Amino acid sequence: MSSAREGSRARRAVAVCLAVAATGCGEGAPRPPLFEAPDAGSVALDAGPPSDAGGGGGCALTTPLSSRAGARTGQRVTLASEARDAADIVVDDAWVYWVDHRAGTIHRVARDGTGAVTLASDELHPDGLALDEGYLYWLSGDFDHAALRRMPAAGGEVVSLGRARRITIFQSARHRVAFDARYVYWPDVGDDPFTDGSIYRLPKSGGAPEAVVSGIVAPASVVVDRCNLYWLAVGPLVATGSALYRGELATAPVEGGPTRVLAAEQYNVGDLVVDERYVYWSVSGRDVEDGTIQRVAKSGGAPTTLVDRQFIGLALAIDDRSLYTLEDGLVAIPLSGGAPTTLVPRLSFSGSSGVSVDARGVYFAGSVGGAWALNFLPFAP
Repeated sequence: MSSAREGSRARRAVAVCLAVAATGCGEGAPRPPLFEAPDAGSVALDAGPPSDAGGGGGCALTTPLSSRAGARTGQRVTLASEARDAADIVVDDAWVYWVDHRAGTIHRVARDGTGAVTLASDELHPDGLALDEGYLYWLSGDFDHAALRRMPAAGGEVVSLGRARRITIFQSARHRVAFDARYVYWPDVGDDPFTDGSIYRLPKSGGAPEAVVSGIVAPASVVVDRCNLYWLAVGPLVATGSALYRGELATAPVEGGPTRVLAAEQYNVGDLVVDERYVYWSVSGRDVEDGTIQRVAKSGGAPTTLVDRQFIGLALAIDDRSLYTLEDGLVAIPLSGGAPTTLVPRLSFSGSSGVSVDARGVYFAGSVGGAWALNFLPFAP
């Protein structure tokens, strides 16, 4: 059994922290809150570039998916060594950014592997790193003291934007922050017993957070297109001590309206992404190697299983051709159908590792041949 699979058992064993999150889940002495309440006044932000209010384009994505620069892959490149716990990888034209959950740090390195620097430190379990219009956003903290945080991607002051209570990072669910032309969106699990979770949003130009959807049982991740929000909810614990949560995939209009469940009975939810037609998501399932990656039409219908018997399939990335995940290797799943392709075999990764993709290639964290690193696999003509 690989180190990744062995790590899964340990992560499952501590996932029960959700059931005792209100007591701090063994985190030690109480800490001051990063943010007092979701409506604790307005937040002054630097206005970004002029934003399209979202007109036109139907329910298209606000940011189109990357189109691959080549049909093949080239030679793997190490961007940063000793990056065992690198996760939530995001990229722009010049830099690759990532978080280290355990160290509580946020990093960047140039796309050629030079100029590595730590942008932020002393963050509490940073998670959900996202990049939009020159700013990095992430969730920091745990149930009792957590916030959506932001800083310039070039470095600078870190500010808290709104409350972002969440389950422990040791649960399998990935936390995502989302954007449309005007807003940033993020999940908050609410108050004990976690049945009043919400999706919040905040104008990029500044203001007060507002709940777009409420009454969710432990929302973990959110994505958005021009019309709708889509989210994974961890859901209730099936049985005390089981480390098994009965979650769901759901959607609601961005500007308010009824919630629709797109897929129920989703055990130990993982990650989700969208394209123009479908929502894709992963679950680690009821037991080791019981995970699946599925998709369902945005309009609803029966979900389709793309890959089953997955070890865990936590992190997902998507471009206009494939889904990418980590499954004892870096794997590409064709969106048009067909068997998955292993791009990098015999890859070990930690429970927090991530994967990202743009037009130039795939970025992933893991150990290849025993050397832990942040890696880049270029697309080749």
